[in-house]
Amino acid sequence: MWIMTTRGFFSAVQHKTKPRWLVVRARCEDDIYNLAALLPRHAVPVYGAGTDYPWRVTCTRAAWDKALLALSKEVIYTNFKASITDKRHHDAYLRVWSALLALEDARDKIVDSGHYLTRVDDTDTDTDTDTDTDTDTDPERLQATIDSLFTAFTAKK
Repeated sequence: MWIMTTRGFFSAVQHKTKPRWLVVRARCEDDIYNLAALLPRHAVPVYGAGTDYPWRVTCTRAAWDKALLALSKEVIYTNFKASITDKRHHDAYLRVWSALLALEDARDKIVDSGHYLTRVDDTDTDTDTDTDTDTDTDPERLQATIDSLFTAFTAKK
């Protein structure tokens, strides 16, 4: 499960050997400590203990449920993207949002407008062919967008 919050980006997965436990991973140190503040004291962030996510914390499913409830109570904004004050996170989240836009109805057109993708309707009358492209749902291009998200999260501050 991927979760993007104002506290950070997290990937929660089943613990390999403990069915009642989860491993919650993060790409940024600040993110994992922001999450750990919502977990019991025994849930200590660990660096470099696994796969492509440098930070992780293990917790029970019950502790995760409580953390998710706390995170849901922090939804006090009307526009999630606008609520993200850290530029690196904002830009990365925006790229994820743009990549997921391609999942919408295939009849939607996707136009590359620089650093992110935006949807336009079929009545678009812009005749400037230098800036418009045909529908762009090329899997390689979408993967490149996702890859740049991971690069943004792992870049040094």
